[in-house]
Order: sequence, then C-alpha cells, then structure tokens
Amino acid sequence: MAIPCDLRFLFVRSLGVPEITERLVHGPLTALMLLETLAYYYPEVQMKRFEYRALNPVVVNRELTSYGSKSGLNEIVLWVQDEAGVVGMKGLVSL
Repeated sequence: MAIPCDLRFLFVRSLGVPEITERLVHGPLTALMLLETLAYYYPEVQMKRFEYRALNPVVVNRELTSYGSKSGLNEIVLWVQDEAGVVGMKGLVSL
C-alpha cells in the first residue's frame, strides 16, 4: 500500500518554513495591486518594464498597504506590506 506524499511539502518543511493554514493571496494579483497603486497616483507614467518578487506570504483578510518610492531617475520601487509591517511583495518599475 502506497502512502500519499507531496514532495514539495516535505522539501519546504525541511527548510524550516512554518506551515501556513490560512488562505493566501495569489502572487500575480498582488503584483497587479502594485501596478494599480502606481497608476492611481501617477497615471501619466509610461512603464517600460515591471519586475516583481514575492518575499513573504500575503494572507487573505489581513490589512495590506501599498507603498512606492522613486529610485533614481528611471525607476520606481513598489512594495506591499501587511499590518505587522511584513513586506509580502516588492516590485521595480523601469520608466
């Protein structure tokens, strides 16, 4: 008799990552929230490139805040953090 096993789960557990029992926000949806924040405050911006990376899980039903900061002449850094100050995703817009 075979015992069901999820190798990804075992690998993540071996890294010491705590088990997440809450629902998570889809990564591309979080990236879209970053872009919507930029478009809301700077509708005239013409993006050439957008890169993003998830840094921590973004949990459903937790308050999120989107932030942005100009970085140099042609870049804007965007990030989303939760109510505890944990950054869930960071993005970079090239102008």
